[in-house]
Amino acid sequence: MRASFVYKRLRSHPVSGGPSTLRESVKREDVREIAGLFMKSLRWTGVAHVEFKIDPRDRKPKLLEVNPRFWGSLQLAVESGIDFPFLLFRLAMEGDIEPVMDYNAGVRCRWLIPGDLLHFIKNPERLRLKPNFFDFNTKDDIISLSDPMPVIGRLSSVLMFLYDKEMKHLLHG
Repeated sequence: MRASFVYKRLRSHPVSGGPSTLRESVKREDVREIAGLFMKSLRWTGVAHVEFKIDPRDRKPKLLEVNPRFWGSLQLAVESGIDFPFLLFRLAMEGDIEPVMDYNAGVRCRWLIPGDLLHFIKNPERLRLKPNFFDFNTKDDIISLSDPMPVIGRLSSVLMFLYDKEMKHLLHG
């Protein structure tokens, strides 16, 4: 294992469960160890997202699934100090790299538009959310003043569906 990162889901959309819309980096050596041993037993090489659920009965992590790809909340790892895409690039160019296991815990990142916004709208407890929805110090998966192009790209793709007759036809059959 050349890098690993653990986070917990704080919110999702739909509210009852789905892709995470808000998450936080955490230190869980038990989760890291179980994932590492499992992937080693598979002789796995490459990127993988190993998902666990903490069992409320015994507070132990239970394996849910393994996805052989980067995960949707990858930006949280980058914001916390582990840039997986760059590490993979270095691995390809250098042949091997020193393991990177340390990162900042307590970093929060969200998928504000539309994910966390939809969670807020659909959640009857929206004004009592912990953490507060209106905490705009939280990092975002896409929105960044220093790099506005991803937001512009997202908006342009939405506009394409709204104004392109051929795309409308695909949507409505």
